[in-house]
Amino acid sequence: EQAIVAFYNPKQQGLYSLFKVYDLPSERLEGLAKQHGFSKLKQPINDWNDPRLLNFLADETVQNIIKKQGQPSRERLEKYLEQVGFFNCKTAAFVDIGWNGTIQKFLKQAFGHRKDFPILYGYYFAFVPKLYNDFGENNFCEGIIHDSRRNNACERIPAEFEEIFEQGARSQEGTTLAYQWQDNKIIPILKNDSAKDRQAEIQCNPWIAEMQQGILDHYKHYQAIQKVTGTHSHELLAYVHGLLERAIVYPTKQETHYLTQLVHTEDFGHDDILEISQKAFLLKDFLRPIKLIKTLKITAWRYALFANIPTSLANFMFRVFFLHAVKK
Repeated sequence: EQAIVAFYNPKQQGLYSLFKVYDLPSERLEGLAKQHGFSKLKQPINDWNDPRLLNFLADETVQNIIKKQGQPSRERLEKYLEQVGFFNCKTAAFVDIGWNGTIQKFLKQAFGHRKDFPILYGYYFAFVPKLYNDFGENNFCEGIIHDSRRNNACERIPAEFEEIFEQGARSQEGTTLAYQWQDNKIIPILKNDSAKDRQAEIQCNPWIAEMQQGILDHYKHYQAIQKVTGTHSHELLAYVHGLLERAIVYPTKQETHYLTQLVHTEDFGHDDILEISQKAFLLKDFLRPIKLIKTLKITAWRYALFANIPTSLANFMFRVFFLHAVKK
C-alpha cells in the first residue's frame, strides 16, 4: 500500500524510486528483485498490481530487510511525536493544503494501536483521496475549498493547478527527510541547502515570501469585512471558486510570466525539480496534436501553455472540455 506513494510520481523509475523514497538498501534488494523478474530496476512500474511487484513485496526476506531498515526511523518518529505532545491530546487536527491525507493516514497506521492515540481531524484546502479511501476509525478528513467526495465539478478548480497552492503554503526550510537524536532530543533532518533542487527553492524563497505576505494582508481585510457584514466563510465558497477559476484558467500575461518562474523540489525522494509550466504553445505546435496532448498531460499548469494565444478562447474550450470529462 505504501509503495504506491513512490509510483505516484509521473517521473517514477520503478523499484529504484521505491528504494530511494523509503531509503532502502538497493544493494541488498537488487538480487531479490531479479529473482522476481525485475531485470531493470529503473524501468517504470505502471501497474501497481503487477504480480512481480506483489510477489517481491510479499517475499519474507524482502520484508525483513524493510522492517530492519524502517524500525529505527519509526522509533525516532514516535519519540518526536511524544516530545511535541501529540499523544497528550484527546483530539488533534491536521491543517494542510492537501491532497491525499497521506501523513494523517500513515500516522494512524503506524501508531493507532496506542491507547493514547488521539482522534484525528484533517482540514485540507483540497482533499482528493486518489491513493486510498480507508483512513481507519476516528480519523476524519474534510476538504474546505474542494472535496472530491462531493462530486462538484465546479469546485475542482484547485486540482487544475495544485502547485500554486503548494507554493503558497510551503515552508522556507528544506524538506524533512528523517529524524535524529541531538542533545537528548529528537530533531528533524532537513534536505541540505547544497542540493540542486534545494538551491532552486532557495532562489524562489523571496517570491514565496511576498506571496505569503499577500495572503496574510488579504486575511486582515477579510476579517474587517466579516465583522461589518457578518458573512461566514462557507457562504462565500461560490465566489471563491469564481476567483480561483479566473486566476487559474484565465491568467494575465503578467501573472503567467511571474508564476511560471517558480520551481520547487518534487519531494518524492528524488532530487528532481518541478517546474510550474512548460514553454507556452506556438501556432506550429497545434500542427502536432499528439505531442501537444502529451505536454498537456504532464505540465503542472496547463492553461499557461496558451499564454501566446491572443484571446482566451483556447483556455475556455479546454476548461469546458475538462468539466465535461469530469461529469462523465
